Amino acid sequence: MQIVLVFAIIALLFAAGYIISNAVLSQKPDSVIEITIDGDKAGEQLEDIALSVRIVADKYFKNSSVFVRGGRSELSEAVCKVYGMTKI
Repeated sequence: MQIVLVFAIIALLFAAGYIISNAVLSQKPDSVIEITIDGDKAGEQLEDIALSVRIVADKYFKNSSVFVRGGRSELSEAVCKVYGMTKI
């Protein structure tokens, strides 16, 4: 039973990696990517999430825009200002 679970987990990880790599590699050079972070769901981890999203967006999606929706007003405004995001 345990060996089946191990193979199932490996298959799921492989499938997730395949889907993500196809999404990244299939983007045309002039594609515009818009990423929205839900500040209410992120809560106090908004800054960590915003930094991670900004790094991935800059590395893999050259024409990307990152938006922050909701969240604590002071925190989301500060995060937007520091990481160059737009609050909606």
